[in-house]
Amino acid sequence: MITKEAEKSSRMPLLLSAFVYPGAGQFMQRRWIAAVFYATTFTVFIVMLLINVLRPMLHNLNVAVSWSGSSSDQALQPISIPSVLFPFLVALFFYIANLLDASYVARRRSRPKPPTIPTMLALLVCFGLKVAAADTNTEITSKAENLFRSVESRFDGIRNLSYTVEKTTRSDRRTVTEQWTMRYQQPDLLRIDYELPVPRQLIVNRHDMWEYIPAARKAMHTPLDKLTGEQRSAFMASVLGRVAVDGLRLGDYQGMLQRVVSVRPDGVDTNDCVVEGRDPKFIVEIDTARNVPLRTETYDNKGTLKVRTVASELAEIAAGFWFPKKLLATYGTENGYVESSIELTHVRLNEDFPADIFDFAPREGIAVVENTPPLNERNK
Repeated sequence: MITKEAEKSSRMPLLLSAFVYPGAGQFMQRRWIAAVFYATTFTVFIVMLLINVLRPMLHNLNVAVSWSGSSSDQALQPISIPSVLFPFLVALFFYIANLLDASYVARRRSRPKPPTIPTMLALLVCFGLKVAAADTNTEITSKAENLFRSVESRFDGIRNLSYTVEKTTRSDRRTVTEQWTMRYQQPDLLRIDYELPVPRQLIVNRHDMWEYIPAARKAMHTPLDKLTGEQRSAFMASVLGRVAVDGLRLGDYQGMLQRVVSVRPDGVDTNDCVVEGRDPKFIVEIDTARNVPLRTETYDNKGTLKVRTVASELAEIAAGFWFPKKLLATYGTENGYVESSIELTHVRLNEDFPADIFDFAPREGIAVVENTPPLNERNK
């Protein structure tokens, strides 16, 4: 409810703006910017109006005086209606706006304060920006998802895959060379023959996993029959992680999609596309013509590089299936960076393996150690 005192005080700014000068009411309300704005705009257009009226009047007066004294060939200058009407209407507009503004603010201050028009406009602008940003982010995420899926979908139709890896890792302290051949057959048959640094075999079939070290004449047996489908998938993922070659695949990219901030071409006249994300930062560069990751970078929350891979010498192993022959991987450690040079040879796709290649029967004299598959709490 508005009291008489509040109603009286709310009229004063309106009276000042109406009968003293535009902006006076805003000045009383301590709204300095609004006061200067209305006073200045009204003054500018009133001055323009006076100039457009007085200039021809003074000219005509001067001509009339000249005619009375002697002959003169100067013509009278008419007053231009548009040049007078425009500043008059604009000045009138700001005069009325000044009254409405002073009255509105006075009434608003005398009542419980609802959201102001500028606040509402700001909220609408913020809402619009958020909607636009959400639409943009959705588009960017969709582009990134299509790129990531194109890389991973190459492996969907593979029946089997084999290749030999030679990996040389260099640090400040030493150089280590590893070499192994991997053979994989859908859905869950795996054989890895290590040559360096120590010869050994790892064989996974539908019933068992065998790890055999010839030099020690020992084999570890892990039965897999009692594993559920989910447990077996988790177990196979842990086994494949031992020989995973960083940079060949993106793996589970769903986590990256939630952090994507940009998708852009890498230069002009190129098929390469760069996807960047943050929190933490990552970069993936993809050859969109061959659907091969050319460069990957992952960082920790402090912005320190964890892993960088660069692929080179791409070869078409089968129709439409490209594979890098070389990879350079850089790993960030507590003691600095470690670099691994990886060379992939004898890459074979969908070529049949011998029927018994995923079987293992320990020969006489080989000690067999029984083992239980390590399962995390989620899969127990």
